[in-house]
Amino acid sequence: MCSQPLGPDALTWRYFGDWRGMLQGPWAGSMQNMHPGLGAAVTEHSTFELERWQRVMRSLYPIGGVVFDGARAADTAARIRRYHNDIGGVDAQGRRYHALDPDTFYWAHATFYVGTLRTAECFMGGLTEAQHEQLFAEHRQWYALYGMSMRPVPATRADFQRYWDHMCREVLEDTPAARVVLDLSELPRPPFLPWLPARVWALLRPAVARSAV
Repeated sequence: MCSQPLGPDALTWRYFGDWRGMLQGPWAGSMQNMHPGLGAAVTEHSTFELERWQRVMRSLYPIGGVVFDGARAADTAARIRRYHNDIGGVDAQGRRYHALDPDTFYWAHATFYVGTLRTAECFMGGLTEAQHEQLFAEHRQWYALYGMSMRPVPATRADFQRYWDHMCREVLEDTPAARVVLDLSELPRPPFLPWLPARVWALLRPAVARSAV
């Protein structure tokens, strides 16, 4: 399925780009990493535990670029896909996984979509029925830019609700990678607060961690 890039008239531009969506970071990361294949890939191939902020910052641009890069969006999506070419293996339970498995790859995108919904509903006044339908259609259009199989992508909002319920009840697991995301006890000082003294961040960090989680 070929897809046109999203533009300024897209609801996704308005809601996915709102900075308040960043407040969902621990939710999004833990939900993604509870997927067995994705969690195994992060545990065995990612440096997230050692460089949290750096890893987040490296991901923000390309992920956002698939939404906001206009004519370059498909190229940005292809670059993200190539990042995952060699990420695979066997998890601790003997199950094979690969980051480009269609079900694994789509799950991360599904959390981006639900996170966009949560931003709209929690911080931006909610959505009308027509806006819900538009945002769902845009999430399919957005995902198609990756050039991945559309097989795991639900065709309707009702199908998506059934998919999400199935994933949460039957597929997601309590993985080490999800626990790492939720453990903010040693979270380094954010790079966008270089002026904050380290000793002050050490005092603030427990409250920040509790609030974020």
